[in-house]
Amino acid sequence: MASRLSEERFLQKISEEYSWRRRELILYKTKIPIKNSDLQKVFLRAAIPFIYGHWEGYVKVCMSLYLQYVSDLHLKHCELTSPFIALSLSNTISSFDTNSIFKKVELVDLIFSKMDSRSNIPKKNIINTKSNLKYDVFKEILFNVDLCLHGINKKKDLIDSLVDTRNHIAHGEYKYISYIDYDEFNTEILSLLERIKTIIENSAINKEFLKPST
Repeated sequence: MASRLSEERFLQKISEEYSWRRRELILYKTKIPIKNSDLQKVFLRAAIPFIYGHWEGYVKVCMSLYLQYVSDLHLKHCELTSPFIALSLSNTISSFDTNSIFKKVELVDLIFSKMDSRSNIPKKNIINTKSNLKYDVFKEILFNVDLCLHGINKKKDLIDSLVDTRNHIAHGEYKYISYIDYDEFNTEILSLLERIKTIIENSAINKEFLKPST
């Protein structure tokens, strides 16, 4: 049986995940030839799937760790915010797929009756990047684990552009990448990874997964 993910261990894992990805992105930049050449073009094209891999990988790993951390607390439903209650009771909710008002009332009553019971939040197959982590997919993931965007919505065009550019290259199409384009993607993704790290850390430390007291 897997051991419970404590807050201390969770924060450590988040930090470690960020650190090695940051090192690789910075190291790659130092290896790109300075002179405009065919070799530089190869490095710049290869950089896009590399940057995207760290973007998708970090989001998937860290959001999964956050979900595991909250799940392992086994808090009562009444203590949690709505998205976590919905995840915990997802099987119950799914079984009431009906237009009958009687069944809907029965579902509401059943949910209320479970408010004082311990949650059982699933951890598998919840964080789904769909292998194309565009902004809307990322936004949906944040909603699933009740995290706020904190201004990341301003990076929608950049995130979508990175995914589209990566897809062109990954599918074998020729796509010219200037050093300026590469540098913007690299700098912005490094900044986004750091911001996501801060959002998750603050949420865990401040217990933002708890239902606000009234």
